[in-house]
Amino acid sequence: MPHGTTLQEQIPAYNDAVFISYARADDQPPPDDSKMQGWVTFFWQQLRWELNNAGVHQAKLWLDRYEIDPTEDFTVKIDEALRKARLLIPILSPNWIQRDFCQLELAKFVEFRSKDNDPDDNIFPIKKREFPADDVPAVLKNREGFQFFLKEPSGRLREFYWRGLQDSKAYFDLLKQIADGIAERLMARPAPPKPLAW
Repeated sequence: MPHGTTLQEQIPAYNDAVFISYARADDQPPPDDSKMQGWVTFFWQQLRWELNNAGVHQAKLWLDRYEIDPTEDFTVKIDEALRKARLLIPILSPNWIQRDFCQLELAKFVEFRSKDNDPDDNIFPIKKREFPADDVPAVLKNREGFQFFLKEPSGRLREFYWRGLQDSKAYFDLLKQIADGIAERLMARPAPPKPLAW
């Protein structure tokens, strides 16, 4: 064991946290409506409800805006959360793709899981909005994800949530699929050993 580290620090202590990686610009509410929520905040609240409904109320949806105090070191807290999280939800958009820090979160999560059997199986890519396929990070290429918009034959994008909910059925159907997938991953982990009976 390297000098200065404890056994606890060497063994990943995965918890039931789901780390949400997003670009701040994707959570800005529209300027003309003070009651409207940003995309990420709405997604976070609805997914929290779906997870409770699926019976995994212990799952923690880790979102930096609720987890990091302004006096704390942002980078240290992010690294700590990525190291401990069981799952990662990158909310992909043109804004996310342009943010080096967002792509670094993805790279670090994969690095921290490099000894897992299939670290990619713990990533739930969310496509908030379309962006060039060439910009997809290598680790996410050829992977299925959840797309919160449709491209019409005319080429026009029909977003499920834009200045509020536009297509509630499509949005909530996808959200339920995500929650069910998360529940399946979290409930599939091995149970801790039972104490010996004397």
